[in-house]
Amino acid sequence: MPITIEDLNDLKRLLEEHPDWQETLARALLTPKTLLKIFKSDPELQAILRAVILGEEFLELPALTREAIQRLGALESVTGDLVQRTGALEETSRDTVQRLGALEETSRDTVRRLGALEETSRDTVQRLGALEETSRDTVQRLGALEETSRDTVQRLGALEETSRDTVQRLGALEETSRDTVQRLGALEETSRDTVQRLGALEETSRDTVQRLGALEETSRDTVRRLGALEAEVRDLKETSRQTIERLDRLEASHRGLEGRLAGEQYEKRILRSAWRLFNGGDGGSPEDRAVAERLREWLSANRALVARIHEEDDPYLSDLIWWKEGRVAVVEVSLKVNGVDVQRAHARAQTLREAGADAFPLVIGNEWAHPESRDLAEQLQVAWKVGDDISQGYINFRRMGD
Repeated sequence: MPITIEDLNDLKRLLEEHPDWQETLARALLTPKTLLKIFKSDPELQAILRAVILGEEFLELPALTREAIQRLGALESVTGDLVQRTGALEETSRDTVQRLGALEETSRDTVRRLGALEETSRDTVQRLGALEETSRDTVQRLGALEETSRDTVQRLGALEETSRDTVQRLGALEETSRDTVQRLGALEETSRDTVQRLGALEETSRDTVQRLGALEETSRDTVRRLGALEAEVRDLKETSRQTIERLDRLEASHRGLEGRLAGEQYEKRILRSAWRLFNGGDGGSPEDRAVAERLREWLSANRALVARIHEEDDPYLSDLIWWKEGRVAVVEVSLKVNGVDVQRAHARAQTLREAGADAFPLVIGNEWAHPESRDLAEQLQVAWKVGDDISQGYINFRRMGD
């Protein structure tokens, strides 16, 4: 009897009155097959179930991984810049040390030259003193020695010239000395500034070393955290792989179940339309009482044959038994007819022929599983109706009784 809207309303009212019945009905209706169909047809439900099963943290994992990679890239860039700046600082320090060494060498040479100049000045003073002594002696002896005096006068003129030259050179030497003193003062100021800048540089270097130490510690902590994150990712990958395998198995099982259900539905359609397909006659599934009694009549005449029947040649396991005008069709039904279907139909029809019935094998389906299956049907003289491909044996059986 068909179900009406009033029946559904009554069922709804009963479920509201008995809440404990709702769970029982839900378990009966929401089978794995039904849940899988709902899951496949509703993308929004798929997203909700993934979020519930896997958790929000797993869904956020790709974004967290990308952020960690970006931060590592920035850290590597900062580290590279610090290395470059440290190298430049080391080069500058080495150049400063070299220039200070050259400056010290120049200062030592200046000191040596000043010492030599002081020694020359003292020798000049001594020689001037001796000259003055000689000049006084010469004046006393002028009266007696005119020739010697003229020569002395000449020599004194030359000596005066030399003295003036010496005075000029001493003036120039004093100017040079003052300039040297000024330059030494400037050099001392530069040296003090250099010492101060070196102190600041040393402080900066110590700060850089401390910051590099902190950076190394941060890098080690980052490596440890990345190691832990990689372990978690590996665990998640393994869990995902297992989940995918289980879903693949479930999908394969579902496809197999769908195939069996489709085959059963197709077999039921063939059973319901058998009278039209065969153009009259009678028969049905061996599960029907009338068909089972007819098989028993045919087989009871040969008890020895019944004793050696196996599953592959048992007519009771056929999909359809149909008879017309004393002719019996032993039918195997399949969406895709393969060699196994052909062999079963042949073997089960052969059993009825040995029992004395005028039986022949027949296969019905939508298509051949393989071209070889059709060749095998021709070889074993099995009739067929596979899609639009119809054998002469099927046509002859259909025409009987016209």
